[in-house]
Parts: sequence; structure tokens; C-alpha cells
Amino acid sequence: LLVYIPDPIVCFNEAKYKQSVRLNIDLESSVVFVDCFSSGRLGRDDFWGAHCIQNSLNMYLDDNLIVSENQRLSHDSIAGSISERIGHYHVFGMILLFGNRTARVRQRLEAFKGRQFFHQKKNEILSQKDLIRNQNQPVAM
Repeated sequence: LLVYIPDPIVCFNEAKYKQSVRLNIDLESSVVFVDCFSSGRLGRDDFWGAHCIQNSLNMYLDDNLIVSENQRLSHDSIAGSISERIGHYHVFGMILLFGNRTARVRQRLEAFKGRQFFHQKKNEILSQKDLIRNQNQPVAM
């Protein structure tokens, strides 16, 4: 069982970060891979101030590519800054579970498939205070 869960990447203002990971496995392998990056150094007002964040994962099973996950967040003059597009969220990342030894975790995560993760009210994300106040009321999407 390979477990890869490093500390989140924390990019400073105007940072350009690029990372590529290649995993080579066989049918007997089990992998827990978690990789994420945070919104920056909040004490220095770096909230999603990075210029570009690129993260890629390629996983090969007996030399055959079976997973290719690529994430790219960058400032765009048309679409806007990363912070404008991500909003108030502080973490972005990926989780990969593979193999027999991750079966129990994968089964538990299946319960989340139909769950609403983001509660919206007139196209705006509710604050934590709103969620607590309205926790017994259904929220329409």
C-alpha cells in the first residue's frame, strides 16, 4: 500500500508552481494519493495570489496509462484572477484511491455521490452562519 499525503502546497503572490507525478503500479498495488494546494499565506494577504498553479498525475498499470489528471489554475485577463473564479474556498486538490486495500474507503465515499456539497441560495454560496441557522430547512438548488 502506497500512501502519499504531503502537506498542502502554499503558493505566495505571483508564484508560478508546476508539479508532475508519475506512478507505476501493478495489479497487486493499492494506492492512496492525496495532493492539494491552499489559497496562500493568509497572514500576508496571499489569498489565491499565485499567478499559475499546475499539477498533474499520471498513473500507469503495467506500462499502460490508466489515469491522467491535470489541474491548472492561472490568472486570465478574460476570465479573471484565480481568487475571482474560486471565491472563498481555501483548498483545491485531488484524491485517488486504487486497489483492493482501498475498497472500504471507496465504498464509504460512494455514499457521498448523491449528496449536495454546496448549498446555494439565489446563486450565492451560503455562509456558515446561514447553514447553521437553516440546517433544518431544505435548500433548493
